[in-house]
Amino acid sequence: MKIFALSDPHLAAESNKPMDIFGDNWSGHVEKIRRNWSDLVTAGDVVLVGGDISWALKLEQAAPDLAFLRGLPGTKVLLRGNHDYWWSGLKKVREAAGEGFEVIQNNSVVINGVGIGGSRLWNYPYVYWPFIGAEEVERGEIREPVPSQEARGNGKHNVVDDAKICRSELGRLQNSLVSLPKGLDLRICMTHFPPVSAEPVANELTGIIGGQAIDYTVYGHLHALDRSKPYPAVDCELEGVRYVLTSSDWLDFVPKLIVEV
Repeated sequence: MKIFALSDPHLAAESNKPMDIFGDNWSGHVEKIRRNWSDLVTAGDVVLVGGDISWALKLEQAAPDLAFLRGLPGTKVLLRGNHDYWWSGLKKVREAAGEGFEVIQNNSVVINGVGIGGSRLWNYPYVYWPFIGAEEVERGEIREPVPSQEARGNGKHNVVDDAKICRSELGRLQNSLVSLPKGLDLRICMTHFPPVSAEPVANELTGIIGGQAIDYTVYGHLHALDRSKPYPAVDCELEGVRYVLTSSDWLDFVPKLIVEV
């Protein structure tokens, strides 16, 4: 069994949101994902899809995007991203996704001896990447606009309480990873936001991850990185855990082989 990862597919069958405005490499990205995924992944493999799955605002609007993933080979493990406004809780997402999917939210799954857990996370002041202003990070004033329940229907965005979400996501990460059973062959953590800085150093998040004897952590969210600059954290080892960036545009829309077991 091969375990691949490809986060941030940003599918938009219903919302028809063009992604090429964020770079020429996004032109035709859905077909790129379909072709590359089908070339690499078999029915017995697993693909970790770490958030920002669909631009849909409501669960029913995400149905065509889930159907697209359903038509691709392998078992898909889904995690919520900050743009997955359609995500309506574990039970409803499981029902909407159907057979061939596993869903991570305050839980974990085991597939052929491989345990997988994780959480979306958020903007933490001690996780720094160059395109985020250092002064903003130090003050902890980063804001991520997320629609409230009432605003989802009309597209309006309300600013949320970052500190509250950060605390909540820490708890979800802890709960998910602690729920992994003992005696597993391999332990994998999925996050959407990066748990490590571009220059990786230990922090509260990596402490939780490492404390649960995780072997691999995959994360996404980061786009349009300057490839002429070094980002050690895109594939690094920190305190025994390998961290890998799997944003689809960073990978040229090719699922990343994480490990074969």
